[in-house]
Amino acid sequence: MTETRELAERWEGRVAMVFAGWDADPREVVEIPEVRRYFASLTEAWPYWLHFIEKVGDSLPLVLGLLCLGHREAIAPGLIGWAFDDLEEVRKQLMLLFLRQNALYERLGLSESMNQRITEEVAQLLESVFSGAPPPAAPG
Repeated sequence: MTETRELAERWEGRVAMVFAGWDADPREVVEIPEVRRYFASLTEAWPYWLHFIEKVGDSLPLVLGLLCLGHREAIAPGLIGWAFDDLEEVRKQLMLLFLRQNALYERLGLSESMNQRITEEVAQLLESVFSGAPPPAAPG
């Protein structure tokens, strides 16, 4: 997906994650050390999540939850969510991901307008995540 401009354009916003084999585990996937280690190694080798991850639902919050420490927290009676332990860690991780996105765009000659659009989409999604609003739903 990152070898050519055409592939990067075709796969922009189309990646979703599934961690098969953990369904019987009562923990959230972000709480499983083996999954966290795998995802950290994957991100070190391939840090282009902001370009390729779908920008609806929980995909981007999942990326951040796997890369940054947090804990379960009661949001409302009967509703449990994920709270980050250190928002500065989240900010630093986002900056690294944006730097990698910019490097990808420069290497492949992707447009500044696409970069700006994706940056705005990520910002809007993060705003809804951190304001407590539900993330955008997947289309139809």
